[in-house]
Amino acid sequence: MDLKLRHTITAGAALVGIGFFGGALVAQDHDHMGQGGDIDMEAMMQIYTELAKPDEHHAKIAQHAGKWNQTIKQWMEPGAPPEVSTGTYTITPILGGRYFDERADSTMMGMPFEGRAISGYDRIAKHYFSAWIDTWGTGILLMTGDYNEKGQLVLEGEYSDPMAPSGKSWMREVLTFVGPDKTNMEMFGKMDGQVVKMMEIQGVRAK
Repeated sequence: MDLKLRHTITAGAALVGIGFFGGALVAQDHDHMGQGGDIDMEAMMQIYTELAKPDEHHAKIAQHAGKWNQTIKQWMEPGAPPEVSTGTYTITPILGGRYFDERADSTMMGMPFEGRAISGYDRIAKHYFSAWIDTWGTGILLMTGDYNEKGQLVLEGEYSDPMAPSGKSWMREVLTFVGPDKTNMEMFGKMDGQVVKMMEIQGVRAK
C-alpha cells in the first residue's frame, strides 16, 4: 500500500464557483424567468451574490488561522513503532475569507516535505472541502465532509495510488479541536481491506 503523507487542518475537495456565472446564463429555472422567457438577471444575481459571501462556516475555519507547530507520527504498518518528526502548518484566509491557503513544511523520513491546500466551505454543496497537493506526488487529494456529533471535522476522499488495483486509494481525516490552541489530526487509510491509522498530527498554536 502506498502510504503517502496527506494532512491538512481542515482538510480537504472542490472549488466553489467554477463556471458559476457561465452556467447561470444558460439556466432554465422558471423561478428566474421573466415575461417572455427572459432570464430575471436581477433575481439571479441576488442569489449568486448572497451565496458568494463567507458565512459562519468560514468563520469557524478562520478561528484556526495562523501558524501551528506540529508533532507528526507516521505508521508504515499497523503495530510498528511510528516515525516521529516535527513541522509547521500555516493557515491564511484568502479571497475575502472565502477560502484558506494552507501550507505545511516539515522533514519526514529524512527528507524535506512541503504540502499545500486550498480549503473552505461550499455553500451550495453544503460541505467543507480540501484540495491537497504535496512533494510526495504529482496528483491531488480531494476531500469533503462535515462536523460529526462529537464536534470533530471529518473529511474523506481519494488520491491516485499506483499500488492500488483501482489506481485510487481512500483516505479519511478526523480533526479534533482540543482547545483554541491545540488540535489532533488522525489519518486513516485501508490495508488489506481494513481501516488502519496511518498518521497522527498534534498541533499547538505558535506563540
